[in-house]
Amino acid sequence: REIDSWKEVQQVYMPATRSIRDEQDCTVGGECMVAWNIELLLPSALLTDHKIICDKRLLHYEWELQCAQASEALGIVRRKIILETYAINHKGVYGHGQKIGTASNQLLAHCRVDKAWSMATYNRVCEALQRLVGPLEMRDWQSTYRVLRVEDAVSMSGLKPRKKRDASSKETSGESTAPQLSWIWLTPGALDSNTPEGLQDGEFFEQIWQSLTFAIALRIEWCKLRARMQRWDEECCLLHEEMQRVLRSHEYNIGLWCNRSQHAIPGAANGARAYALRQASIRQWMKTYCERIWSSVEEWLQIGNVDDDESDDAEVPGMESHSHVTTVLGNGWE
Repeated sequence: REIDSWKEVQQVYMPATRSIRDEQDCTVGGECMVAWNIELLLPSALLTDHKIICDKRLLHYEWELQCAQASEALGIVRRKIILETYAINHKGVYGHGQKIGTASNQLLAHCRVDKAWSMATYNRVCEALQRLVGPLEMRDWQSTYRVLRVEDAVSMSGLKPRKKRDASSKETSGESTAPQLSWIWLTPGALDSNTPEGLQDGEFFEQIWQSLTFAIALRIEWCKLRARMQRWDEECCLLHEEMQRVLRSHEYNIGLWCNRSQHAIPGAANGARAYALRQASIRQWMKTYCERIWSSVEEWLQIGNVDDDESDDAEVPGMESHSHVTTVLGNGWE
């Protein structure tokens, strides 16, 4: 429905899209298209693929939309890199045994899939921005939104060290200093808006920044997992209540058919009584069967059950390190 609404609005401000969609419908030949394969025909696509010039205001609107999507995708990539680094470090220290190792590998696999998806989204948005640069006469936009390569999104444990240069000879020596940060950590939005402007790309900045971003990323992931746990807890409570209602329903039907068996029907007393008792017996068997297969549900629901007071007082991962960083940096970082 939202795509249909978008098509109707688009035909008002971009009438040329009507003929394009008619041609696409003829090409498809009446086949059902899934939603993610339907082209939105944004102004950037009309410029390059169909050579149609749109109103400049529409180009500006798409530019703002694509910039927002690029910033969001880049932020997701940064968070996944931090989570990937934490998972790698945690696996190296505590990941002993098959069970823990399998869980760590699954976490890393999901994290890398999400990171690859966000990287593809970001690069696709950058291609759209590249198509809008000419008509809008934008400059210096590539200093913020560069092409994202695989080596730009490696985990922090895999950062390449910078070679230490001698001040007189300008030749590199074999010694290495602090790891070299990728450009994605130096773009606007990598840190909070209240970041001190005086900090430069130095060893102190990198150490403090890594501590802060680790703390924030862990807090975000912890909150997301807590919300997911609460949703599952609610589903378990609803499922348990539904089971109890099923048992009460069987009990009610048993009593109902037992009462019917006591009422005589002229000319068919024995047959009606036998049928009613048969139905009551079936309901009794169904109730007994449900009670037997659900006998362990109470224990299962109690496994891992945490009281609300204990869960509220639980320490959020990364909180202690975040407080330490705030104390070190002083005002402006709180």
